[in-house]
Amino acid sequence: MPDIDLTADYLSIVDRIYSAIEDDEAHWQKIASQIAGFFPRSWAWIVDVDSIKQRIELTGLSNNTNLPVFHRFANEFNSPERNPFYQFVPEMPVCRLVDRRDYMADESFMQTDLYGLWKQAGIYHCGTSILDINEGRLATLVMSREAGSDYWDERERTLIDHFGRHLRRAILLRRKLTEAEAKNRAMLQALDKLNLAIGLLDDFGRLLFVNTALDRLLIADDGLGASQGRLSTARSRDQKALNALIDASLQRLVKHPHSQACVAIERPSGLRPFLLAITPLLDTGNIFHGRSIAAAIVVADPEGKPALPIETLRTLLGLTTREAEVVAELVRGQTQEEIADKLGVSRETVKLHLKRSFAKTGTGRQSELVSLVLRTPAAQILR
Repeated sequence: MPDIDLTADYLSIVDRIYSAIEDDEAHWQKIASQIAGFFPRSWAWIVDVDSIKQRIELTGLSNNTNLPVFHRFANEFNSPERNPFYQFVPEMPVCRLVDRRDYMADESFMQTDLYGLWKQAGIYHCGTSILDINEGRLATLVMSREAGSDYWDERERTLIDHFGRHLRRAILLRRKLTEAEAKNRAMLQALDKLNLAIGLLDDFGRLLFVNTALDRLLIADDGLGASQGRLSTARSRDQKALNALIDASLQRLVKHPHSQACVAIERPSGLRPFLLAITPLLDTGNIFHGRSIAAAIVVADPEGKPALPIETLRTLLGLTTREAEVVAELVRGQTQEEIADKLGVSRETVKLHLKRSFAKTGTGRQSELVSLVLRTPAAQILR
């Protein structure tokens, strides 16, 4: 082996491995080169094998790798019908190291184009460490050595095993972080689609997230806004009530985790007050931008008029286009006369459409029909 400072160089690689959890391509490239530097006349590959798509994807490749040989290897590897190595690798025990003698013992492998390619390229020794097997994907550290080199000695095998263990931990951590980030993105996107104004607070009562519906209310600043990352009101009396509500709710996070409280926020415009509810969230360990999610707020605007998609109403309730238009206007608070004027029809026609809508939806009064529509996805999804 080369004369190296094992402690310093080894720790340097380990540090780079865990720094690569963010999946920086340059990091993986340097990791492969540093690992290869521990072994004379050797190459290092870090590859992902996708058995579903039947492809091999390069994650890291040491600088001294013969690229034409590698690409030829990859092309052969991506032909599973000619390559039993594709089935052989996933069956290997974790961190088992193999070399030419193992492959030579496999007569079927000796008959493949891949074996012939390795022989032409002078690759006679290969050490493989299985890093991760997950849902049809296989991550491996492959060490290859030129013909004429010595077999991997015990010290080299131990080093490859150690590198593999650290790489495996880093890959598992990266997967967990990726899954957590995807979960958070999906949750926030779902909240953002709701017609209901929703926000999340940290354990200091500061805003962590507001969905589109709440953002619109805060921008309008009609009695409820945001200042320095916190909810603010136009009236000092409302501000005191809101602050007390938030503080009390956060303090009940442990004592009464399922409790909630409400407050009305007056509006300078004279429109009906906003109705704000806050509920503590159980300590689920959810972190958003490095801060704990402690409570959720919901703001209802009594003046709000949902924009109902006509086609969705037709599909959900089995209405005709005109019936759906009449129902949508009714839900928006319009009278029969106003609906008739807007749609350019007589009041009797509006009554007829409502009568048919009652029959199709199993309702008997306008209030029942409105209540039914407001509980459908058509009213909950933001347009």
